[in-house]
Amino acid sequence: MMPLKKCTAIKALLWLVLTCLGAHAWAGQVAGTVMQLSGPLMAKKADGKVKILAIKSEVEQGDTLLTEKETYALIKLIDNSEITLKPNTSFVIEQFSYVAEQPDGDHAIFSLLKGGLRSVTGLLGKRNKERFEMKTPAATIGIRGTTFIATIVPPAPGAGSLPTPAAPAPAPVTLPPGLYVQVLDGLIHVSNPGG
Repeated sequence: MMPLKKCTAIKALLWLVLTCLGAHAWAGQVAGTVMQLSGPLMAKKADGKVKILAIKSEVEQGDTLLTEKETYALIKLIDNSEITLKPNTSFVIEQFSYVAEQPDGDHAIFSLLKGGLRSVTGLLGKRNKERFEMKTPAATIGIRGTTFIATIVPPAPGAGSLPTPAAPAPAPVTLPPGLYVQVLDGLIHVSNPGG
C-alpha cells in the first residue's frame, strides 16, 4: 500500500497533467501568421473574444478575421499558402491542419462570409487538392493547384428606401449581387446546391 501523502501527490500530479493536456487541446491550432497589414485587422476567437492583430501575429483555427474599410492583410499559412484579405472582409478559418510528414491529416476549410480575397495554393493544396474547401454564401470553391480571387457582392440594402437628407447617396453598384471569381493560375471547381 502507498502512503496517503504519496497517493495524494500522484493524484495531484495526474490532475495537473490532465488539466494542461485539456487546455492545450482546446486552444486554437496555429494556422498561420500575419505577414503584411495596411490597417486594422481583428480576430474574433472561437470563444467570442476579439483580438487586434499586428504583423507577426498568429492566426488560429476557429478565428474569424475581420478587415476594416481601408485594410488589406496578407496571411501566410503554415503550408506556405497565402490569403490576402481585401477591405471590409469577414473570413473564417474553420479548419486547418497541415503536418509535412502526415498528408492523411491535411484539411483546409475556410468561409468567405463577405468581402474578397486572393488565395495562392500552398503545399496542402498541391498534395491534397480535394481537402481544400472555400465556402461562400453563393457557392463552394475547390482548388486544382491555383491562384484565385473571390469577391462577394451583397444585395443592395433597402432596395425601396430613400436615403435620409443627412446621409450621402450610396455609390452606384456596378455588379449585380453574387460571387465573382477570377483564376490567375491553374483551375478551380465551383459548386452550389444547383450543381
